[in-house]
Amino acid sequence: AARLEKAAQELHDMRDRLAQALIGAGAGLNLLLFGYLAWLYPRLPQAIPLHFDQNGVPDLYGTPAQAFILPGIGLVVLILNSLLGGALHALQERLPAYLLWSTTLLVQVMLWAATFGLST
Repeated sequence: AARLEKAAQELHDMRDRLAQALIGAGAGLNLLLFGYLAWLYPRLPQAIPLHFDQNGVPDLYGTPAQAFILPGIGLVVLILNSLLGGALHALQERLPAYLLWSTTLLVQVMLWAATFGLST
């Protein structure tokens, strides 16, 4: 009986359009960020700024390959927040789940902004 209830709950969760939209948008933004960096990679200088001091002056440089740390961070956030949000959603804790998934979108947008900073 518990398995049947769990299966029914999973089917119900798949109909939650807001959950699908938030997770899908986060995944899409992350995938596009990987793609954009792959396109941008040959155009990046040999040394790119990775960190800035309080005056906005670069104080740490790295290779163009290190730029892929940004979408990597986004992917980790996406996976963790998706799993935790899914668990909360299954427990009928929808608001915290939506907040986690929304935060994932915010993180992706911030990573896009950081990536645009590399290309300027």
